Amino acid sequence: MIQKGIKIIFSVMPLIAAVLVVVEIGLSNEFAGMSRNAMQLDSDIETLRTENELLSQKVASASSLLTIEAKAAAMGFTATPTYLSLGEEQVALQNIR
Repeated sequence: MIQKGIKIIFSVMPLIAAVLVVVEIGLSNEFAGMSRNAMQLDSDIETLRTENELLSQKVASASSLLTIEAKAAAMGFTATPTYLSLGEEQVALQNIR
């Protein structure tokens, strides 16, 4: 009886080994694909970080006080305020007295 069990085990072992080899090949292939995807994602992240730094620098330079002042002057704003008077009209408060 024991010899029969050993024979069954030895006859099934090559089949189990073959299945394990196929599983290992499949998993290795899957991991290689994931590694390529991870490398592409790392590259994309680095590109976006560089682009983000450049855009931050552009925003900082565009929002500096000198740049804002120059743009305001080009649009017609002046540094000294100008006053506009509507005239010497009677104010309601003066009519009450």
